[in-house]
Amino acid sequence: MEAVISQRPDVVVLDLMLPRMGGYEICKIIKSSEELRHTRVVIVSARTRAADQIRGMQEGADAYITKPFRNQEVRAIVARVIHGGGRGGDPE
Repeated sequence: MEAVISQRPDVVVLDLMLPRMGGYEICKIIKSSEELRHTRVVIVSARTRAADQIRGMQEGADAYITKPFRNQEVRAIVARVIHGGGRGGDPE
């Protein structure tokens, strides 16, 4: 979170399973912050259940990618969310 606050990136590629704070919580903080709410969040996770993907979107994620993933897939989705392609994720 410190890096996001100080650097204010256009996009954060975020894993859900992090050591100190969960990815859902980080996503929610980013999207509820007046200063950061325009930051795009792309969740990348080994959690493949539809309920996990839905929760990610409910917390404000702009996209949800499941592992394993291809680098080209991540690049394409990041490009799409940067250029206003809206929310998306795996079709499951």
